[in-house]
Amino acid sequence: SNPASLNAVYTPSSSDILNGLVVLSINTYSGNTCKDTTDSMMLKIQKQAIANAGPDQVICNDDSYVILGASASDFDSLQWSHNGLGTLSGINTLSPVYEPAVGESGSVKLTLKVTGLSTCADVIDQMNLTINPSIILTTSGNLETCESSPVQITGVSAQNYSSNLWTSSGSGSFDNPAKLNPVYHPSTSDVTNGSASLTINVNGVVPCKNSSAQLVLTIVRNAIIDAGRDTIICNNIDFQVTGASASNYQALTWTIMPESSGTLSSATTLNPFFSPSPGFSGAVNLLFRATAYPACGSNIVSDQVTLEIAKSPEVDAGEDRTVPEFSSISLNGIVNGGSGDYSWDWKPNQFFVNPAISNPLSTAITSDMTLFVYV
Repeated sequence: SNPASLNAVYTPSSSDILNGLVVLSINTYSGNTCKDTTDSMMLKIQKQAIANAGPDQVICNDDSYVILGASASDFDSLQWSHNGLGTLSGINTLSPVYEPAVGESGSVKLTLKVTGLSTCADVIDQMNLTINPSIILTTSGNLETCESSPVQITGVSAQNYSSNLWTSSGSGSFDNPAKLNPVYHPSTSDVTNGSASLTINVNGVVPCKNSSAQLVLTIVRNAIIDAGRDTIICNNIDFQVTGASASNYQALTWTIMPESSGTLSSATTLNPFFSPSPGFSGAVNLLFRATAYPACGSNIVSDQVTLEIAKSPEVDAGEDRTVPEFSSISLNGIVNGGSGDYSWDWKPNQFFVNPAISNPLSTAITSDMTLFVYV
């Protein structure tokens, strides 16, 4: 400006800046017979430094970030700084690495400062690094339920996630698979298999990774018992239960009614022994109970078997007789007590037409003899 001034101000053009120098000349005019004079100087033009910290970015707090989009030109030196909680390495390069602190989230400014050449001013540029927190997923222990009873999933929590979805290895269903703690309804197939794996898949906030966890649902069957078949026994014989069965139980017990009917040993096993009281006869109920597993509420299921205690049989072959030689006689055995279902055996067998009935006919009697009957 004002080229007629001794202290003119020169503003370089774009072309001057591009060329990097310009020659400035001053001409003086004497106004008389003296010669005019000219002098020149070379003005070197240094380009202003340029700094570009790169575009804003989003990362997850379990990842480090390498700055790849930064650039700088016409500078003497450069240095990065930040206002975060993490660490920045390679601060004098265009590709430093920011390592977030444990648990760090939010916005961090990464600042690139470029020192200009010669008399040029320093230049600063910034980028915004958004740090999203990674998923925190916690679960409780494995689960149990009784047969087809629905089970409420509890103790599952998640932070820093966008959505979740439950799946099952079985064929049961969730009341709402998008809830953190839904209710699972086991299917018939699940009950048959005895278990199902329940998996929660949690989606992280972009760009954070997804996460998953698995619970095992054990499906417990209710107790099933069978006390066996009713039986008739003699009151002088101990009886062992052999036809009872039980499954899916944590404890077994047997009791007798009436209590005066006898004694019971090994009463917490499948095969207890019953000893009738001397002289007792009549019906005895053996009550069989099984306690289910806790998942089924420790329910008690019961069944019973009835023992009919019969008195020991008393047999009478009849009165002694005197009969003619070579004659046959008809006998009539009488039994009291016992089960009422008897088998007969008259001895000696060869002297009877049919020794296996209560009133057999003898063969011809030729001498004195003693006849026996066994029942």
